Amino acid sequence: MAETVLAVLVLALGVVTLFLAETAAAEVLLAMFMGSILLMLMVELADHAGVFRGAVAHR
Repeated sequence: MAETVLAVLVLALGVVTLFLAETAAAEVLLAMFMGSILLMLMVELADHAGVFRGAVAHR
């Protein structure tokens, strides 16, 4: 559930970044978007490894 919410937030940040690409905040938004992609990757890898309590490792 938390992964889905995080994925939706990353997608929303990506869309906002795309629409505001020609503004002064574009560089900051792009950096935040890239960082959120890395965060999403780390969460997915940790879940796959079974790091989270109560989670079943994927096989």
